[in-house]
Amino acid sequence: MSLAGEPDAVGICYVLDMRPHSRNLVLQMLDKAKTAVADGERHLRAQEALVVEQDRTGRQKAESAKLLRNMREAQSLMMSHVRLLESEIKADDEAETGSS
Repeated sequence: MSLAGEPDAVGICYVLDMRPHSRNLVLQMLDKAKTAVADGERHLRAQEALVVEQDRTGRQKAESAKLLRNMREAQSLMMSHVRLLESEIKADDEAETGSS
């Protein structure tokens, strides 16, 4: 696709915002992603404690358990993002070392 969003001869889509990120930007993104994972862990523990307490007292709420499942799924996605960013840094390191 062209920059205007029209198909080009070879069908390649080039979006200016999707250019490869600089190493510095990836490191910043990695730092933010790790912080989000740590925050997510704290929120997960709190929600898990709530669900356990509700279960213990016989006040189990389906919404609380559903929220916990959704939070676990989101946490898994955030952890995958951290691994992706770490692999980008590792690949960059290997490319730099291989060219030296």
